[in-house]
Amino acid sequence: MWSHSFKKPLLFFLASISILIFIFLRTTTSKVVGVNGTTPSKVFVTTGWPKNCPKFHLITIFFSVQSQEQYANFSTGQVKGRNKEYLDVLQSNLNHNCVYKLYLFYVQENDLKLILAANLTDSHKLQPVRVDRLLHMADFFLYASRNLLNKSVIALNSDITLGEGFEFIDPNALLRQKHFYSLTRYETNVSCSIGHQMCLKYRGSHDTHIFALSKPLNETLLIEKLDYPINMYQAENGMIFTMRKYFGFKVKNPCRVLKTYHHHCSVVHGPPPGSNYTIYNLGWKPKEVRSGVALPSSLSGIAN
Repeated sequence: MWSHSFKKPLLFFLASISILIFIFLRTTTSKVVGVNGTTPSKVFVTTGWPKNCPKFHLITIFFSVQSQEQYANFSTGQVKGRNKEYLDVLQSNLNHNCVYKLYLFYVQENDLKLILAANLTDSHKLQPVRVDRLLHMADFFLYASRNLLNKSVIALNSDITLGEGFEFIDPNALLRQKHFYSLTRYETNVSCSIGHQMCLKYRGSHDTHIFALSKPLNETLLIEKLDYPINMYQAENGMIFTMRKYFGFKVKNPCRVLKTYHHHCSVVHGPPPGSNYTIYNLGWKPKEVRSGVALPSSLSGIAN
């Protein structure tokens, strides 16, 4: 039997060791560039975290900037810089433990050659999918309906990386209770964007969508409502409205728990702000667009 005088220092020693282990794990297994607005030296690469995670099937697209006419006015150096952002983002998402498979849409063979030449790690997760155009919003859900039934799916823009929190998602809540998470992003460097974190001070920018389908969605309805490019203004508002009204999903935005990061410090941009590149020009009504909003919320459907 230990004496009382021996127990006290032993308990103090064990508590100290526990604290040190906790600090070590926090600083080595879940480090991300992040939400404080500092300039990262490069896109972060997730390795070895989180340890316990659902298996997500991720859908995104890669295209080399020089292959698109709309970017013809940018210099070679600027184009290479944007391509590097895309490749670094792709590498980070491949390394994330929650990504089981990554379905990478690409348009031109030169795009695929660029990806293969990058010698990406965790490339066994990568499944290239040849398509004949850049992504439309409907394409995420058409592909999942045809190929990924009863799977947990993450659809995201090509300059978005997954961060913390995805181990907390309950796949059964996605599948059985029709939970649908449309996440507002964080900026890796706020000086490259509008100057604040849009999840903390809400301003749309839903670039990641998490869902599961037990049966195919109505393809005719998907094409009727969502057959427009994902980078159009109000694109995600139309999608959120459609998923709620026509497909019965419970759309939430738990972006303070499920963190995603936007990587765009390159000067290469698509349509300028204030342009007419908007779903309003496709016949969407202001009331419908305003209804397609998901304010930051808690995470419903947390895994045990």
